[in-house]
Amino acid sequence: MVDSIMVVEDREPIAEVLRDMLTANGFSVVALATTGKEAMEKFSEERPGIVLMDLLLPDMNGLEVTERLIEMDPSVRVIAITALSRDGLIEDALKAGCIRFIAKPFRMKELVGTIREICGP
Repeated sequence: MVDSIMVVEDREPIAEVLRDMLTANGFSVVALATTGKEAMEKFSEERPGIVLMDLLLPDMNGLEVTERLIEMDPSVRVIAITALSRDGLIEDALKAGCIRFIAKPFRMKELVGTIREICGP
């Protein structure tokens, strides 16, 4: 069974498109957040099983937010989604607790497949 999802993306129109596309693919998106602070508040309220985490947020680094979410609930699975590109970024994301890393731009098929893979049948 697929867990509920929270989308953390600094650009609201992109967050809304992701929500709509994920919903169209049968997923339950329970929250959208555009800042790290908002992500932590909504995570605390909703407790989604999966978080899609943009790494470039206006108020905090997405890796820092990931670490804080994992402190709140060690069972959460965080997928990093970012257009950032620098040496060691994937390693840093995995070290922070992300279980997957998807570079932007990505195809929805790739994201859907990754979510289904980590949730099982």
